[in-house]
Amino acid sequence: MESPNFQPFRFLDLPGELRNHCYQAMLCSFDPPTSLPPKNGLMTEAYVSQGLAPASQGIEPARHTIDTTILRTCKKIHREAYDVMVKTNQFIRIQTMDIPIPLLLLPSKLPIVTMDRAHADQFQGYIIVVKIEAIPGGWVDEPLDSDADSDWEAEMDTYMHAPPAGTGPRFNFMILGRDWDHFCGMLAQADAFMEGFSYSVQVSVTLNAYPAKLPAWKAPVDSYFTPKTQEDLLAPFCMHIHGFEHVSIDGSVDRTLAKRTIDQVRKPQWTDPKVVIADLEKSKAAGNSLWAPSNPAPAVEQWRACIMEIRRIYSTASFSLLIDKGGEEFCTKFTEIYFTTVLNLGQGAMRQMQTPGMAKMDVVTKGLAITRELTDAALIPTRLADYGSRFAPDQSQVAKLGYRRAVCWRLLGQASDSREINEEAIDSALVSIDHAAAFQPNDASIKREREAIMRWESELVDRWAREVEFEVYMPELPWEAH
Repeated sequence: MESPNFQPFRFLDLPGELRNHCYQAMLCSFDPPTSLPPKNGLMTEAYVSQGLAPASQGIEPARHTIDTTILRTCKKIHREAYDVMVKTNQFIRIQTMDIPIPLLLLPSKLPIVTMDRAHADQFQGYIIVVKIEAIPGGWVDEPLDSDADSDWEAEMDTYMHAPPAGTGPRFNFMILGRDWDHFCGMLAQADAFMEGFSYSVQVSVTLNAYPAKLPAWKAPVDSYFTPKTQEDLLAPFCMHIHGFEHVSIDGSVDRTLAKRTIDQVRKPQWTDPKVVIADLEKSKAAGNSLWAPSNPAPAVEQWRACIMEIRRIYSTASFSLLIDKGGEEFCTKFTEIYFTTVLNLGQGAMRQMQTPGMAKMDVVTKGLAITRELTDAALIPTRLADYGSRFAPDQSQVAKLGYRRAVCWRLLGQASDSREINEEAIDSALVSIDHAAAFQPNDASIKREREAIMRWESELVDRWAREVEFEVYMPELPWEAH
């Protein structure tokens, strides 16, 4: 029973500054990200191995200790607390249509407040809303959201190369303002993951996505969007995003600032063929200088960064401009750097996969990544010959490519318990090593690797035979009798 002298605590009697501190402690307590994004922006292995990554990896949650109880006390407190929560956290809504955004979210480790579309849609206190969708006729990776959406295929014109808008994957999620720079950096690298992304999507940015009419318990935020705040909010977008052709900026924003930002974002990132080649050579050379067989990771990371940049250049509209300016000479050198950097990466990844004690899943992940890289490398000279490249790898380079691909296939197969992967690995390893032997028939390393593959194949065949024999002849156990 309460004491007759009990006096309830009058929260609103506290000075406004103290109340704001309470609101921030209760509604803005997000933990720092648990892991920083990779140095080169995105974990490319997760992409090139078709999304396979260690089980511990997935969408990165924005962890917090928020308690929203205070929002349910009274209208005045709700108005004050909600205003502090929104302006401090700077919630940003990302909506995508026809975009397989997990290809970026998974490797980038971007912290997500919620991936629940309904929850993200229900919340109304967004400082920024970003909408990304494929333009009419644009096709970014997988087109369909589900089998139920596939009716359009039967009626699709055979000359069309994209499904109708709105039939692709849809995402609606929330991030924090502190991670806006991270998101823009992730989006800037999308071309390396989805070819032609920058010219196949419409990016619409809205500052101040508050509803036009607000209830009495919510304070308007129009005054928050000062010229300085507008510039600060658009700065990461302007700094990271280049060569995106379809962009709009609306809402509480100065039209001159919006136009200047759009013009900057639309400018191609790469315009000078000589500068591009010099930068790529420098990037590749940096990896070469870091190479150490006993510690391949630094060199591998640098070579991957170089390849990411090459992919981005090749997959954007800038590449055609560079070809027009640099001609055959540029394209030939670009192809050579691309091919030889992947070849170096194969050497580094092979060494990493041979590291004693490496987890089997990590070996498989790296193996699937690098074998796909090396397979693509074999096609690079032919693919870029259509643009005027005269580069053709010599016999030694072709043999190295086949040998490294064979070793990586064997190592990943030996680390996997999947029969399907084992069978693919054996076949691919044999094809690769035979291709290498065709160009360097007397190479001792190639001969030893072929013998190792054959021994492994024999061991697998024997093991599979024993498994079949066990299944056929194992006597029925008494407790399993019918």
